[in-house]
Amino acid sequence: FFNGERLAVPKSSLSEVVIFNRPTFGVEHGWQRYKTGFLPKKIETAKLVCQEADPNLLDSFIFDLRRTFSWENSEQMPRYIGMLIQPMIAHLSTGQNPAYAILGPTKSGKGYLSSVLPAILYSRIGDQTVLVKKMPNSTYEMEVFLANCLEALFLCLDEVKNASDEEFKMIDAMCTQETLQTRVMRQGYHEIPNLITICMTAVHQNFTDETYGRLALIKLSESRSDAVAEFHTRWKDRGAELLTAIFLRLQNVDF
Repeated sequence: FFNGERLAVPKSSLSEVVIFNRPTFGVEHGWQRYKTGFLPKKIETAKLVCQEADPNLLDSFIFDLRRTFSWENSEQMPRYIGMLIQPMIAHLSTGQNPAYAILGPTKSGKGYLSSVLPAILYSRIGDQTVLVKKMPNSTYEMEVFLANCLEALFLCLDEVKNASDEEFKMIDAMCTQETLQTRVMRQGYHEIPNLITICMTAVHQNFTDETYGRLALIKLSESRSDAVAEFHTRWKDRGAELLTAIFLRLQNVDF
């Protein structure tokens, strides 16, 4: 059988298509150079809706982001920017990307930063890009839920202040595995590449040392519900243009 396959495959019209469901840094769209012994490979990446963006748009967005939210210190907002661009670079180090914990008082914008703004930025027709859920309390429940995350870019675990150490161990594992195991009823287990960006929110939470080692903490210090609402009004319709501006800026980074 294997001998027959070696002879038949090169003469067939079989090819391999690798599909990325998000803009991907450093990946070129189109056919790859042919390698002897491998199937012809084509890379398909998500296409940006907005082809051009105002070069000053990203600077205006970052300035507005800095003044609107009550970042505890100057290190917090750059970490959040890292969370926003992680879906574009996660493929460079599959299974070695941090999770994010956004902590702060009620109405400080934790929910907005964790789920609403990423959904505006990565808006698309079809499957949701951001899924929000309470912390699953078992590995089985997490595996079943991940079956709904096959096309998701962000997984937001809302209000994890009562989560146990055992539940956080699932997050620790998800931050270090190259593939994630999902379970589909009446089908069985499936493995998917670990490209999901995990975000958690809580008013306050203490994590174990192991979890702290896999987290990027983002802390807010005060409630600003009116300012967050005004920020949303200014940016809710500019997601496509803003995504293009971020991606074009990212493309200028040497790697």
